[in-house]
Amino acid sequence: MSSGQFPVNEPVHAESPDQAVDTKPELGAESGKPASPIKDPLGPPTIYGLVSFLLDAEAAILWGTLSILGYITLKFFINSVYYSQSEGIGQMAALLFFVMFVAVGLLFLSIMSVSGLAIVRDTANSATRVENWPGINILDWLPESFYVVNALFFSAMPGALVAQVLILFGAGLWLITPLAGLTAFFLFPALLLSLVISNSPINPSEPMVWRSLRSSTNAWKRFYIIAAVMAAISMAAFALMYVPVPMLPFCSAVLIVTVTLAYFRLLGRLLWTLVDEAIDQEVEEKIQQPSDLP
Repeated sequence: MSSGQFPVNEPVHAESPDQAVDTKPELGAESGKPASPIKDPLGPPTIYGLVSFLLDAEAAILWGTLSILGYITLKFFINSVYYSQSEGIGQMAALLFFVMFVAVGLLFLSIMSVSGLAIVRDTANSATRVENWPGINILDWLPESFYVVNALFFSAMPGALVAQVLILFGAGLWLITPLAGLTAFFLFPALLLSLVISNSPINPSEPMVWRSLRSSTNAWKRFYIIAAVMAAISMAAFALMYVPVPMLPFCSAVLIVTVTLAYFRLLGRLLWTLVDEAIDQEVEEKIQQPSDLP
């Protein structure tokens, strides 16, 4: 069986999350580091403990690193927008801040993407701890970042295209961000899970994930409700970065990073749920098939 693929030929019914650990394939095993053998006692699809995994030593270091990079990235972006409204030397400052925003932002996006992928995979493998964090050598894990980047790009593209059409009819450029964000909110989870299960950053056509939109609607509804709350918290935290209160912008950036990591944890638990339910459904179909025996 290839890594990261759903076992369609030999289904095994799992009565509990503990048993499910032994029947599900380990996603992302090609990384060379197995998922933690410590099972998640909370199981899918509970919201409890979504951030407790960050208290592990290695996770806490990465959490802090991403928080600092996220704060610097957002500050460069805010400053570039602010100075772009000026003239003369202000325009030069805006260009400088924009260049630094792109440079630091790409580093932040790469680390966050591969970290999110590790969280999704290890959580879907029912692990309490996340083991497959990115190492110091960026060349070792850079290709893995394209799972999240590609899913984000393809999920935002429909909204951006619709915005472009509306702009041709006189709408404002500001429509691009909300429409692209809206389609990304709804399409990104399914696209990323398809890429994870197919074990390819360019193959979002995994049938099990797309079928689950009909067969596991309750799990998807719970996920989107919680994700909507997370999105609202992140937008509120971003707005607070403009408030001139000492340490508030940094705390806001930390909150945004924390919510983003918790989102990937929630997405991993959703995948755990979908795989378990797909296994159960296949077993039921096997049982309902007429026997060939007389």
